[in-house]
Amino acid sequence: MQLTTLITLATSATLASAGCFTGGAVWGEDLYNANTLMYFAVCGSDGTGTHSYNAGETRRWCYHLTDTKRVDFSIRNMQSIKDTLSTANCELLRNEIAGCQHGGRRAYTKFEFTADPNDGRCANLSYLPPDWPYRWW
Repeated sequence: MQLTTLITLATSATLASAGCFTGGAVWGEDLYNANTLMYFAVCGSDGTGTHSYNAGETRRWCYHLTDTKRVDFSIRNMQSIKDTLSTANCELLRNEIAGCQHGGRRAYTKFEFTADPNDGRCANLSYLPPDWPYRWW
């Protein structure tokens, strides 16, 4: 087998499915804020480096990007066993922000990530720590 074929097969084994959303709100000028929220609030920069998910568990977050725009994030453990998601793997969520102007959903071997910009406000605003360093609504 050629090296390029091996690399393609290895990538296919790691990436179960991928897809950018084709409509709806776009990140636009809110791309930086979405990345910041993803890193600090969703993936956690608290120094622990890991997050434990029960089998099949999905966690969802909603944050305001502006007064009239929000971002919905989710991470799902696709396995039938409890597993730990490292901060580094959580940052794969960035692919749905930087790589998809309307957001997207991508499933890797163990976890599925969704980042979706939407018009409107969050029904239930996710918690942010009191020392949150960025403007949020």
